[in-house]
Amino acid sequence: MEYVLAEMRARELRAAHDFAAAAASAREASRLAEEAGDSTSAWHMRFFEGDCLVEAGQRELCLPLVQALIDSPVASAEPGLLARALVLAAKCLQSTGRLAEAVEAATRSVGILQFGRGDGALLLQARQALVAALAESGELGSAWDHCLAMKDEITDDMNQQDVGRAYWTIGNVAFLNDRPDDGVDFHERATDTFSPGRDLDLWAKFNKASAAMRLAAGIADAGTLQCLQRAELAMEIAGGSVQDHLLLDIARANWNLLAGHAQSAVDLLAPICDSGGGSIAAQTAAEATALLARALKQLGQHGEAQERLESAARLFRGAGAQERARQLEEA
Repeated sequence: MEYVLAEMRARELRAAHDFAAAAASAREASRLAEEAGDSTSAWHMRFFEGDCLVEAGQRELCLPLVQALIDSPVASAEPGLLARALVLAAKCLQSTGRLAEAVEAATRSVGILQFGRGDGALLLQARQALVAALAESGELGSAWDHCLAMKDEITDDMNQQDVGRAYWTIGNVAFLNDRPDDGVDFHERATDTFSPGRDLDLWAKFNKASAAMRLAAGIADAGTLQCLQRAELAMEIAGGSVQDHLLLDIARANWNLLAGHAQSAVDLLAPICDSGGGSIAAQTAAEATALLARALKQLGQHGEAQERLESAARLFRGAGAQERARQLEEA
């Protein structure tokens, strides 16, 4: 009974977006299940804890936990659970800049699931984790190949939120591959698929990310502004993590820059870059720094702009994004 109450509490806290508290409650539920001799329930609650830690931005704490999940006899006996843990590992590794390891973990997960050991929704998640890690590593051709495979794996009976996430990912990679029309098309498919009434937090994150991708492609049109406004409104209602708000500030800064308001962009970006970017992924911090360099250059502050550009290149190299670093160094 204590275990059931702790699990219910964890799920309630997650639904309220109190991810750190949800992780703590899931840890307690796992302990209680272990004491009762229910190792499978204990495994699931540890996984739930790790997933909440990722949402809370505490990814370094998640890495040892997820490794224990992968090494667990429970995962060894059930390939689907192992694949799920590997997806979580890939997300943690990617967000901490360990891109090669993220690709390896996601590739293992896809390999397990391609042989029918798991449901289609989980295969979509594994593909998305692999695509994200490949894209951040600069392996855009491979990422696009996996996107095309993922598109073919979508079926009519799948959960619409899962399908929306898949279209979102495919659109992202299309943008990165200089296919802006495809990027807008797949993001519009995601818009039509997602339900803000069902998950307002996801709706906010998608619109924020879509705006960022459109802006990175130089698309500063009414559709992009609508994405920003949707994200800002949704986050006002649903809240959001520190990371969510920082990412939205970066997107808004990019909009300001493209709209000719460079000083407003600097005002948003400088505090983020000067803080060391501890609440956002290493590559995102690098992108924010590169954007700040552009804004400073537009204001005629060429010396500081060059310093920020060099800093961005170092951050990209530290994140394993060598090609992106090279592009900046040659700019």
